[in-house]
Amino acid sequence: MSTESRTTAADVMFGSGEHATALADLLGPQDLAGFAGRATRTLSDGARNMVEREINSAASSLLDIDLSDVLIGGWLRYDQLRRAAANTLHGGCECVPLARHRVEATHRPWIELRSNGVPIGRIDFEIRTTLEVDGVNMVVENAALQKLRFGECVATVSLAVTPRGQVAQRSRKLPVWQVIQLRQPIPLLGSARRGTMPVR
Repeated sequence: MSTESRTTAADVMFGSGEHATALADLLGPQDLAGFAGRATRTLSDGARNMVEREINSAASSLLDIDLSDVLIGGWLRYDQLRRAAANTLHGGCECVPLARHRVEATHRPWIELRSNGVPIGRIDFEIRTTLEVDGVNMVVENAALQKLRFGECVATVSLAVTPRGQVAQRSRKLPVWQVIQLRQPIPLLGSARRGTMPVR
């Protein structure tokens, strides 16, 4: 899929600015290096500071989740949209209004810490993205999503770190066109476009 710009989970969580710094401020006195276990405690102050900077940078990049991928992954499981795609496979156009619905995605990435090539610790994350969508109309033509009309989306992103649990949750209200800015049609049928996100 190709869009003009991207709105990510990090944008929802931190807004504009330096995401790594924002994450460090968010966690407060319990920094990410502390979640890695006793291994980092044996490091010198200089080495520990360097590890903290690297961890914050790596952790903030984990939130680089494109909300348009999440949303379209969910829509591809929507029967009404798939029927419209099948109906227009050989030509024609349909407008598909979608009722209020929710698309959710959960990612469980982790960061492994190494010293001289030897693992010394690991930090486990859980990132949950929920998109509440209302009032969207889709134009499907030739089995592809061609246009989006109207619609609002409330995006909620939560971040959890083991063993502390949830450390942050943020929500933002966005117009659907900001989440997905179509530059070319998105095919809705075929193995290349099988969705993996649940729609509720």
